[in-house]
Amino acid sequence: FKGNTFDQFKEAIDALETAGVKGIIFDLRGNPGGYVDSVCAVISYLVPDGVTIMSYQYKGYDKIELVSEDEGEDHKVELPFVVICDQYTASAGEIFTAAIRDYRQDKLIEATIVGTNTYGKGIMQTSYYYPLDQSTVTFTVAYYNPPCGINYHEKGVTPDVIVEITGETDTQLEAAYTELQKLIK
Repeated sequence: FKGNTFDQFKEAIDALETAGVKGIIFDLRGNPGGYVDSVCAVISYLVPDGVTIMSYQYKGYDKIELVSEDEGEDHKVELPFVVICDQYTASAGEIFTAAIRDYRQDKLIEATIVGTNTYGKGIMQTSYYYPLDQSTVTFTVAYYNPPCGINYHEKGVTPDVIVEITGETDTQLEAAYTELQKLIK
């Protein structure tokens, strides 16, 4: 979830919709995260306007809630989808996964999460660069929460369908495809 992710995401989704796909698999395995604004823009493209994406709170300050916005777009993705996650899905990847879980439970989208428990990084961090010695210090500034408001730091997000990779076969991708077929029918 970097600075150009939303543009690439929108372009890919638009091409898939034009091609007539019936559903999408988002593979977030090994996704280390990225920028909060980037994941929020992507999620905004998947859900109705005005829906909580995440919230965070700095110590001693009021809670800040980020909600979906139309990003200047006229439509939202209305396809069912499956998210694949693993123990290396972290930070912004977990925000995405947890938000999808919460929206599905609220019946805003049709989705299933497949894989293994995510990393468990429910905190925001800030880095400061010191040019004199070219060092960087990174520290935690806040906890962030998915739409349901329950932080998953050090616990991770548990998938709907737990599937370990066994052998050389990508059992998680196979399970994701099976789950997507169920959502399509």
